[in-house]
Amino acid sequence: MIQTEEKMLKAVGQFFYGENFNEPAFVVARGMNGFKLDNKTLDDMNVRKNIKSVRWLANFKPRKSGAYTFTINPNCFAHILIDGENAKDQEMQLEAGKSYPFMVAYFGNPMAEQEELLQLDVDYTLNQQETKEIEVETFSIPEIISFENLPMGTDSKTEENKQPMLDTDDDGIYDDWEVNGYYIKNHLVLPWPKKGSEEEKELIKQGFKKFVSNPNESHTAGDPYSDLEKASGAFDRTIHKAARDPLVAAYPSITVGMEELVLSNNKNISSTEGKTVSRSTSSSVSDSNTEGIDASVGFSLFEGFSASVTGHYSHSSTHTVDSSNTSGQDWQHQLELNTGQSAYMNANVRYYNTGTAPVYNLVPTTNLVLGRQTVTTVTGQLNQRSLSLAPGQTYPKQHLHGVALNTLDQFSSAPIALNINQLDRLESGEKLKLETTQFQGAFARRSPAGGQVVLEENEWAHYMPQIESVTAGILINMGGNRFMERRIAAKDPLNPNDRTPELTLGEALEKSIGMYLDEENKNFYFINEETGTKHIISPDLVHLVYDTKTDKKIREELNKTIGEYQIVSSIGENKVADLADNKVVIYGNHEGNNQKWRFTFNRDKQAYKITSVSNPKLALTWDSKDSDKIFGYAGDYDSQYWRVERTSDGYFTLRNYKNPKMVLDLPDSNTTNSNQLKAHKDNGGSENQKWHLQNTKKNPDGKTIYDMTIRPGMNIQINVPVLYDDFTEKSGQWDGGDYDKENALYKGQCYKIPKKEVGVYSDFNLERNAIYLIIMAVKGSQTGKKNVTVEVNGVTGTKEIGNFIVDKDYKYEKMVLKTFGDMEQHLELLIKNHTQSPVYIDNFSVIKIGKGMDELRKENIKYAENLKSDEIFYISPISDETTVITNLNNKAYMRKKSTNEKQFFRFDFNNIDNSFTIIDGSATTGGFEYVLKWNGDSEITFDVVATLKLDSWYLKKSTNPDQMGYQIINVWDRSKVLEYVDGEEKDGWPIEIATLDENNPSQYFQFPQKIKDLILWVSRKDENINVTNMNPIVVPKDFKNKDEEREIDLLFYSEGRVDMNQYEIKIGNPDLLRVTTDSEWKKKGHLNFKITNNLTGHADIKIVDAQAKSTFKTFTIQVE
Repeated sequence: MIQTEEKMLKAVGQFFYGENFNEPAFVVARGMNGFKLDNKTLDDMNVRKNIKSVRWLANFKPRKSGAYTFTINPNCFAHILIDGENAKDQEMQLEAGKSYPFMVAYFGNPMAEQEELLQLDVDYTLNQQETKEIEVETFSIPEIISFENLPMGTDSKTEENKQPMLDTDDDGIYDDWEVNGYYIKNHLVLPWPKKGSEEEKELIKQGFKKFVSNPNESHTAGDPYSDLEKASGAFDRTIHKAARDPLVAAYPSITVGMEELVLSNNKNISSTEGKTVSRSTSSSVSDSNTEGIDASVGFSLFEGFSASVTGHYSHSSTHTVDSSNTSGQDWQHQLELNTGQSAYMNANVRYYNTGTAPVYNLVPTTNLVLGRQTVTTVTGQLNQRSLSLAPGQTYPKQHLHGVALNTLDQFSSAPIALNINQLDRLESGEKLKLETTQFQGAFARRSPAGGQVVLEENEWAHYMPQIESVTAGILINMGGNRFMERRIAAKDPLNPNDRTPELTLGEALEKSIGMYLDEENKNFYFINEETGTKHIISPDLVHLVYDTKTDKKIREELNKTIGEYQIVSSIGENKVADLADNKVVIYGNHEGNNQKWRFTFNRDKQAYKITSVSNPKLALTWDSKDSDKIFGYAGDYDSQYWRVERTSDGYFTLRNYKNPKMVLDLPDSNTTNSNQLKAHKDNGGSENQKWHLQNTKKNPDGKTIYDMTIRPGMNIQINVPVLYDDFTEKSGQWDGGDYDKENALYKGQCYKIPKKEVGVYSDFNLERNAIYLIIMAVKGSQTGKKNVTVEVNGVTGTKEIGNFIVDKDYKYEKMVLKTFGDMEQHLELLIKNHTQSPVYIDNFSVIKIGKGMDELRKENIKYAENLKSDEIFYISPISDETTVITNLNNKAYMRKKSTNEKQFFRFDFNNIDNSFTIIDGSATTGGFEYVLKWNGDSEITFDVVATLKLDSWYLKKSTNPDQMGYQIINVWDRSKVLEYVDGEEKDGWPIEIATLDENNPSQYFQFPQKIKDLILWVSRKDENINVTNMNPIVVPKDFKNKDEEREIDLLFYSEGRVDMNQYEIKIGNPDLLRVTTDSEWKKKGHLNFKITNNLTGHADIKIVDAQAKSTFKTFTIQVE
């Protein structure tokens, strides 16, 4: 017989303690040549007793056709079945290349020796030639692991219940194990021991992981690999180790990001001829999901968390290009393009795989989208293909240059073009997006010999929809392009046959990214394996982003919570809702059961029924028919259901289901004991309608968003902090206080800020034009509530971002910081303690919510279309258009319209930051124009163009339906706006700078009203004058212009400056006056009249349209 060296055999083996396939011991997904098991495999294994029976199953694909005879040693009690037929010592005709189910079994021998079962040896002959050992390359693991065609006489019932061990999904793992747990040791699949047993404790201590899976689905996560292949590691070795868990999908996540944008006026963009410009860019997946969103607090009865809902969630398929280096470039001029011509684009791109599985022969399809318009769709060509892209890697590698994406076809005959309009939009800062709509690419399977096989039919596209339909998606954003995507199998609650194990979001994070709990400080962390960086990911210190579909699913899951709470007034210190003789009253807290309430969610009503713990039959009920008071009533009525809504400052409003306008109310804000509660119309969030829900279980951990059960179709992005301090170690970035070990949130230490002192967190950097969320746990002393403010130094000046009350218990405070405008490199965060007692800080984090969109800049691009720099405007309050902003002695006032006042303004648009300079159109000094300027303190003045953007402004349209109009916001500090005195005495009152308040009507102006018809005399030494309604226009005897000449310059406006070249000027007294204006100056709206020296009198002026022969203006100039 020809012998070969021992090789790995791809087959599934099931081993049993019983002699007839009963009492399962373990399962294995690989063997050795001849259906052997290496003796070393059982070393250190907890095998309770000797193995008495075994069965192997594989697919056999002969290399040659012919008559095969298979033999096995030992021969007795051993069986070989091919395609269900007895094949031991029997000649069978088999075809080359055809796949046959191949089963080897040993059973029925009560005296079986374990060594014999572990060392089965199968040989074969072909066409009665010499005997050979089987060739492992011809065997593979079958898709279906079924032992239905067992030899007669077998009994797989267990001794305990006399029922057979089922394997419903035929994946080789018993149903009972998939439900109750299994683990892998030495490539063997073994049942997980009983919960709490010493054996379980030892396995956990050694680092073994417990796997569970769906007993009805052999591919629980929907990917190409069976649960057995994944758990045993018998698959592509480049798959991320997290996907060895059957609940974590082997899933590639492919995106295309841009690193440089090259534009040319030459169709052959690689040519040295023509004009070419290039700009470095960056792009981010997370920015696509968070464009333009703000932070909000969580909801339901779970501990408050930070979350945003977005309508444009793309998970990781879209990269938004940061075009900050492209705006204001005037590319049209640089490329010398004329109207009708196009610029040709070369995008230097890189492919990213942020998933858990590799892709072979990758070719992505990408949409280039500008705003909401798809510029073009590009499918990669042969020279842009990636032969392989492993999880967590890029193509090309980071140290290499990007791939050139510049043509629509492989012959480079169809370059990617941008027309003039699209180029202008890109220059003005409009976002360019790269959407990876799909990709072509294959997955690999392990060959029988242990190598990789990539076949054309192994297309990921066939599996992606299946994976996405049975999993929840989690995108971990670590800032910039550092993110990773995981998909975790989730149970569908609407499908009674779905036996996928239920996981919470926290359990999903443990399985997919290795999240772990620090037992001392109770924070969650994970390690980024690519960089080795430790990240904090505690639910109170991160920010979640998800789409509206996920939002609905999350609300459904969170609202299932049934818990006991006290309903605590936001007004009264320690005052709670109390059930007394069937009345619900306010009362001092003594923590009795009549002050505890059970919240039970009704899915149909999407509301809670709130029942008393002391008498569960009595529910919190609005007496809607008579008194509007709150009682404890039995029954089941709509007036007994309440919707729980979190307010912006962390309290709750309880809104009645029967009439949503009515909310739980503390009458007259009276906290005297026994004051009966009522239902009252919602009055906009007054304190007597706000309540705190205090969990009565006194569980310091409480329920968090991580305790929510995940469901298929959920897509959640978790933004982890870019900066954090858990105060486990001392940091040189803190100053102004001391570390404290007595008042930490849990164990460890915190940071103490003494009374009336300022704690400073310094020397940190943030990105410009981004939105950040700052979170910290804060508490005061035992002596009552205290005030704390938070300021940031270095972002467009110092400004307050937080002002809150602290008391004796820790509470997480959240503040939003937008880094638009100027920003210094090294920033400071100032935490000001305004109290007479220390304040304590713990668990501090700074989270980048997203690159965001500078909505003000975007909004003002639109306004620039209507505010032309050669036109003049009034600026009126929203309440009275007869009153306008006026320059009075170079200070800004609100005054009645008058032709003798300086009240009309030009808006000069700056396309770098998309702001406006507001220019007094009636005043100049020495040729300089006066602009509206904030002096940095409280005054609004008019001065020549200054610095620091104190003289630049944004218009912001109200989003408050109760307030109409526009706020005028300072560019240097966007928290500051123009404000006028709103009342009868506003005429003559100064315009002030104030803190932005969307509810203050005195901060709203009408959109600037264009002045259609105006004539300005612009020749005086000190200032211009409105002469529109002067007739005659009187020139004083001693008048001379700034050049000491006897001449006047009139500037004409009519829907903007008028081109005076189109008019014929007729002068009634040409000896007194003559026109000296050149054509270029006339084009700008000017007519210059030279006065003959030593002459006086008057001249009638008639301005006639030369073509229409119609009169434009008539007036008289009187020279004294």
